[in-house]
Amino acid sequence: MFSNGDPVTAHDVEFTYTLLKEDGVQFDLGFVDRIRAIDDHTIEFTLTEPRSTFVSQLTEIPILPGDHYGEGYSADPIGSGPYRVVDYPDGQQLILERNPHWYGPTPGFDKLTFLFLTEDAALAAARAGDVDVLYVPPTFAGQKLPGMSLHRFESVDSRGLSLPTLPAGASGRINGKDVEVGNDVTADPAIRQALNLGLDRKAIVDIALQGYGRPAYSLADTLPWFNEETVFEDGDVEGARELLAEAGWVDENGDGIVEKDGLTASFTLLHPADDNLRSDLALVVGEQARELGIDIRIKGTSWDGIFVDGKANAVTWGGGRHHPHQLYEMYSTEEHNVGYNNMPHYSNEQVDRALEQALAATTQEEANSWWKRAQWDGTTGFAGPPGGGGRAAGVAGADRPPLLRRRRGEPG
Repeated sequence: MFSNGDPVTAHDVEFTYTLLKEDGVQFDLGFVDRIRAIDDHTIEFTLTEPRSTFVSQLTEIPILPGDHYGEGYSADPIGSGPYRVVDYPDGQQLILERNPHWYGPTPGFDKLTFLFLTEDAALAAARAGDVDVLYVPPTFAGQKLPGMSLHRFESVDSRGLSLPTLPAGASGRINGKDVEVGNDVTADPAIRQALNLGLDRKAIVDIALQGYGRPAYSLADTLPWFNEETVFEDGDVEGARELLAEAGWVDENGDGIVEKDGLTASFTLLHPADDNLRSDLALVVGEQARELGIDIRIKGTSWDGIFVDGKANAVTWGGGRHHPHQLYEMYSTEEHNVGYNNMPHYSNEQVDRALEQALAATTQEEANSWWKRAQWDGTTGFAGPPGGGGRAAGVAGADRPPLLRRRRGEPG
């Protein structure tokens, strides 16, 4: 049942998926031909074609109550999970209590209050004893807080660089808005490949993440569809310099930054100003890139600013899911101008074919083989070794940054 006592029926499922299909932005259901509630307990989906990721994507869609959904719903939502929303003042906090109609095991907490604080404010609240659990960036992990202990969790969450692949002057859309697309420096594959080869992922993890992470080479590292052939020895400064020189990038004026055809290897890297982890990541990347002869200007901004300028500049990007559909969203030509997918406007015919085959596969094993080929098929791929056409430098895959938890019995 929903938290208000109404039953959850297949008609609510039909309502939810029909709403999303008609919207077409929040979730891609273009491959669904028909959604039909056969009775209160049975829902039927008819697809226009096989879709290997559909079942796993089902887990990301919460079911809405068709009889109660409307204007103002998000301020007072009704769900069917173990907790119900008691109060949700916009942007301040979220208060949850046990859902008396929950069908599963009794939740471990009677009441949960989530505070929406900046990283610095959350740490201050922990010092004051006002919070029991907080999520902290790695740079805060070494701080000792009275009555709290540090916990580290494995995660598929990754951080890397999104680098425009088209020359400046193109145009496109992001989240429905017209934006500039392209950057003359990062459009040169040699720049992207040199960063991929020359940046030292382990050093970045040690400095920016305080060791709370591991090097990553794609958005799929360690998962069943990860292609281990994409792993290579990075931190090769001399190799990166040689790669740039072979492509015509040479330091002609002796300032340490290479040039080519009158163009200086310099571009801007955007990061959200309120995200300490991405800020530290950007700074370390900038320092390492200068050793390669590439000047990266670091600029903190808001996510709104990133969504406006992110297709014409580099961005500290992040992602990671327990299913592979994100690979399609990030690298398929079909995803240009869809939401904020495929920010760099990456395009590769062989990768597109592999991604389409992965989606259309009728077994997980077949799908995984195609996801791996999209990453690297021995000749090309979006995550291939330097020189293979990889579209952006993967930088660091983070464990979930540390969690501080107050010991049982402590005040606050």
